[in-house]
Amino acid sequence: MLRVGTFTALQRNPNYRLYWIGALTSNLGTWMQFVAQGWLVYELTGSTLMLGVVGFAQSAPFLVLSLYGGVLADRFERRRLMVWTQSGMMLHGFVLAGMTLTGTVTAWWVVALAAIYGAINAINTPVRQAIVADLVRRDDLQNAIALNSLQFQSSRTVGPAIAGLVLATYGAGWCFLANALSFIAVIFTLLRMDLPPWNLGLGRPRSPRSGSPSGTSSRSRSCSLRFC
Repeated sequence: MLRVGTFTALQRNPNYRLYWIGALTSNLGTWMQFVAQGWLVYELTGSTLMLGVVGFAQSAPFLVLSLYGGVLADRFERRRLMVWTQSGMMLHGFVLAGMTLTGTVTAWWVVALAAIYGAINAINTPVRQAIVADLVRRDDLQNAIALNSLQFQSSRTVGPAIAGLVLATYGAGWCFLANALSFIAVIFTLLRMDLPPWNLGLGRPRSPRSGSPSGTSSRSRSCSLRFC
C-alpha cells in the first residue's frame, strides 16, 4: 500500500517532476527501440550471432566512455550536457527510423548505429544519474532516487509491450520513429526547468535559499575540499 510520502519528491520539487515525466516518456521509447532493434537484426540476417554483435557494439563503449561521462557530470552543467546527449540520441533514432522505413538499412548499419548510440549513452548515463541531486531538496534525494527506479522499471515493463503491438501492426521502423520523437519530451522538460545559475568552481548549481550547492551543505563542501 502506498504511503503519503511515496511521491514526496515529485510533489515538492517542480523541476524534478518535469524531469521525471520527460524521462519516463523517453525511456518508453528507448525500450521500444531495443525490442525492435533485435527483431530487425534477426529479420535481416536470421543469425543469433548478429544479435550478440549488435549487443556488444552497443555495450562496449561503456567500458571506457562512462568514466569520461562521470568527469563531465562533475565539471559541467548537467542540464546542458543532457540536452546535448538527448539530442544526439534523438538524431540517432531518426536516422535509424529513416533507413528502416525506406528499406535501406542493413545489419551492419544497425551495428554501426548501435555503437554510436552506446557511445552517446555512455556519456549520458552518469549525467542522468547525477542530475537528480540538482533538482530536489537534500531531504528529498532518497525518495527521488527511489522514484527514478520506479520510473525506469515501469518503462522497462510497458515499453516492450507497446513495441510488440507496434511491431506486429506497423513494423520496426515505426518503433524507431516513436523512440526518436520521445526524446522531444525530455529535451522540452530540461529546457523548461527553472534552475539557479551554474557555479563553475563547484560544478553544481547554487541553492538560492542556502547559498550552497544543491543537495550539499556548506559543511560537507568544506570537508570535501580538504580531501581534494
